[in-house]
Amino acid sequence: MRVTQTQTNFWGGQIAVKSQGFVDEELYSKSASELTNFVVTPNGGLARRPGTQFVARSKPNALGVGNEASAVKLIPFTIGFGSDNNYVLEFGVASQTVTASNNSGDLLLTFTSAPFLNTDNILVNISTTDTLPGGLSANTDYYLKRQSDTTYEIGTNTGLSVISWSNAGTGTHTITYGYVRFYKNKTQLLDSGNPYQIDTPFITNAKVNALEYIQSASFLFLVSPDVHPHQLVYDATNETNWTLSEISFFDGPYFNSQELADGTAVDTTISITSGTATLPSGINQTGWVGECDNAYYWSNTGDQIPQPTDNLQTFSYLQNKNHGLQDGMKINVSGITSEVSVSASSPQTVSSVTNFQASQTHTGINPDQTSGTGNLSTLEAKIVTDGNGTPTITITTMGTGFDPGDTIRFTDPGSTSNTATITLSSAFPSNGDYFATQCTANTFKITQSVGGAPVDFGHNQKPTVKAYFYRKNSSITLTQSASGIWTDTATDAGRLFRINTLGNEQIYWGHVEIQSISSNNAVCTAKTDIPQSYTSNLRDWKLGQWYTGNYPHFVTLFQQRLVFARVDHSPQTVFFSQTNDFYNFGPSESLGSATGQTTASGASIIGEQVLSFNAMTFTFDSGTVDEIQFLIPQEKLLAGTTGGIYAVYGSEQDLTITPTNFTIRREGTQPAEKTVNAVAVDENVIYVEGSGVKVRLVNFGNVSSAAKSFDVTIRSNDILDDKGKQIISTAIPNYANWIRDGSGAISCVTYIPQNSIVAWHRHKIGGSYEYSNTRGGDPTGYLTTDQTHGVVVDMATIPYEDQDQLWMLVRRTIPTADGSNSHTIIETIEVLEDWMQEEAIDASRFMDGHVVASNGTTVTGLGHLEGLSVKMLGDGAQLDDKTVSSATADSGASSNFTTLVAGLGYQSKLVTLPVAVGPGGNVRIGNKKRLHRAWVKLHRTPNIKYGVYPASEADNTISELVTRTVSDNYGDPPTLLTGVEELVPISQGFTDAQFQIQMDDSLPVNILALELDYETNDN
Repeated sequence: MRVTQTQTNFWGGQIAVKSQGFVDEELYSKSASELTNFVVTPNGGLARRPGTQFVARSKPNALGVGNEASAVKLIPFTIGFGSDNNYVLEFGVASQTVTASNNSGDLLLTFTSAPFLNTDNILVNISTTDTLPGGLSANTDYYLKRQSDTTYEIGTNTGLSVISWSNAGTGTHTITYGYVRFYKNKTQLLDSGNPYQIDTPFITNAKVNALEYIQSASFLFLVSPDVHPHQLVYDATNETNWTLSEISFFDGPYFNSQELADGTAVDTTISITSGTATLPSGINQTGWVGECDNAYYWSNTGDQIPQPTDNLQTFSYLQNKNHGLQDGMKINVSGITSEVSVSASSPQTVSSVTNFQASQTHTGINPDQTSGTGNLSTLEAKIVTDGNGTPTITITTMGTGFDPGDTIRFTDPGSTSNTATITLSSAFPSNGDYFATQCTANTFKITQSVGGAPVDFGHNQKPTVKAYFYRKNSSITLTQSASGIWTDTATDAGRLFRINTLGNEQIYWGHVEIQSISSNNAVCTAKTDIPQSYTSNLRDWKLGQWYTGNYPHFVTLFQQRLVFARVDHSPQTVFFSQTNDFYNFGPSESLGSATGQTTASGASIIGEQVLSFNAMTFTFDSGTVDEIQFLIPQEKLLAGTTGGIYAVYGSEQDLTITPTNFTIRREGTQPAEKTVNAVAVDENVIYVEGSGVKVRLVNFGNVSSAAKSFDVTIRSNDILDDKGKQIISTAIPNYANWIRDGSGAISCVTYIPQNSIVAWHRHKIGGSYEYSNTRGGDPTGYLTTDQTHGVVVDMATIPYEDQDQLWMLVRRTIPTADGSNSHTIIETIEVLEDWMQEEAIDASRFMDGHVVASNGTTVTGLGHLEGLSVKMLGDGAQLDDKTVSSATADSGASSNFTTLVAGLGYQSKLVTLPVAVGPGGNVRIGNKKRLHRAWVKLHRTPNIKYGVYPASEADNTISELVTRTVSDNYGDPPTLLTGVEELVPISQGFTDAQFQIQMDDSLPVNILALELDYETNDN
């Protein structure tokens, strides 16, 4: 019985052999047994994968063969969608040999070629095969100080000091350094004819391989756990003026108070043993300088405000304005013109006055002063009595010079027996230092000691009040009472440290950055103005969470916050910056806020002031140590860990995350594979499961419901047998997600959520990788076996014109001997060529690592393919294969081609599933079928090969569809056919009726539908 079966689309993709028993599944008729170097398009058809265009050899490989062990990583930098100015950055580790010599008493290193472009203070490592020059140690960071393009002095810091000459050492010395190069518009960025590059602190393979990044406008934030976080800044006015620098964090993050990295609480006090506190022009540099008006308040505007009720002890500040003082803050009072005075409103009462006439003013009397040296001639005193007849002396005028405690005796000039004695009381504030106490928003009092009783304000002068601060950027030495907080300079240099110098249940956080450590002393730089109060036995301190060897592994952006995640001492912790302040991880404001409670003395108890924009730190709590493996910002922040998937957000009603509105929820128990990233696709996230062989999708589109997660590889569970290592998404034009595996091949899934399309296809880059015949150096650690294809070790994507452009780092071997090795590894940066939007035959570029020449018969620049057989296209016509010699491939043609392309060929192959439909459309798997013919619907496709699977030229079971017509001249390119073609295969008898279509030439293929005509029976 003759039966036909039509496949109208390929949205089922390539499925595993173990899934081919689901013959009655609807997707079975839309799937394939093999899709190699074909892409399933959103239209349902198959399009041949474009070839890759050679851009450059990676820098380590360009320096010379034998650098197989050097790590390289590709990172995108996007200016805007569709811009041809989007960049791909090549971060890597390079090394060059040097010789040592004496340079006027300093050690001088000479490179064989210029390694840098007029740069200085370059971080490097040095190693040797024998003995290093005197003064140098292996595996130690040094800095190069430029003398010329090829000569550098070497020192232990950023060029301020250099190693003195002693000897040249023996053997070969190798300098290793980090670099970044730049690519755009499929070419390498040059500066004066040389590749433009800048040096980086990522000077080891581990540091480069661990690089993670996020871009914000012209800033690229970079993290690697053994390197302080950096930022790379793009200069829109000069593309060869990128700037790489350490991120200077303003504040935080910190451990809990008095807690170390391992969670241990430490009962250790901190003392400020060095550092000068000065009087700034104002608190927090805001410039306030107040004067007390009538001894009651100050105002920096002169506005009149109500008198305070306690007018002898309280300074009242302008209402609705915060003076900024906190209890215990050391202040200075100045501008008092008389050190001692008696207020007219507070006269002294003297009970022994006799025979003084009431209301009589005594001017120029002759007092008998028992101590002090006042200007007696100007003293005036007035005797008055109260209603009970008790006399009092009011001093109305008194010269300067009297001191507190002086006793003055007044004698009535009319009678020597009429005398009175008065003792002057001390009046506050005189010029000097005091401490603020009982501070409110607009009032405060003063004491002579921290925590002491308030003192009277005994006169009506207008003093200036300022606070003492350790000034920003000044040096402060902190001393710990016992060892245990900081350890050594190598670990803690650069670490932030928060201290509260007020105490007494008051808060004014200041923070410093540790510079160097000697025993229990830490020399620090103040990052803010820090108020002076206590200097000894400070018990309020917080230790910075980030330090050398324990910097974040991951970085992203979420709700206008810069987010870091995972440090070695806390692998399941996420750190959020303050809102719109990416460099501030302070968990609270510097100033505390009133709690509404008071101490026994009446002072307000101050608590931490945490506002909605403050920084946050969250740790995922679970029964295991769940190391974070990726961060993806969607409507919620998704964190993949080795223990499952977590979502961090505000709440289901309000997604905005704040210190008081946050939710941490475990959305799935399936772990994430270590060191493998994830990608966002619309409202979903795709990641590699912890086994490495499965890909899962998490849906966060509906924030009001539980997240949905499912196995994307469930029908193709063998496609990642070599374990996924990286995912890159190219949404335009084909919604393709490329997954690099451990063999260096790429498995790709076309994922279109709105149509529920999950279609897998497999891709292999042209060339071969012969690990066993080379040095075997492999920075990834898993490409340790020979492969019959070129291997991909890294990928990146950028928008380009009207599509997403896929860049790859590819390794191949060429048969050029390299010492004792029979082959040489070549590492190249290549970009997946544009999809055939023009659909013109002369635009064909279906070759890998290809190079294009114009108006000629020879393609040059093929050194990366030297010794290999390459395919060639001349204006779209397939030419004879050629072997590259001396980086050149000659077409052998007698006339020039407008466009001549040479590169490595690759095969695109479709194999259909076994036919499982019998007579009457019933599902049958036991009956055999004889495949008579097929009809294929093509779009702009030239000659293809086909046959009953398995078909090959070797056993003469494959045929070719020839699209050339009688009107085509010899040497012209083939005709691109659009329409339905009948394919009659060479019969192989009764089989499962699998059909095979392949393309071996360097030309396009577009398959829209396929119909099989076969004979079967019902036995």
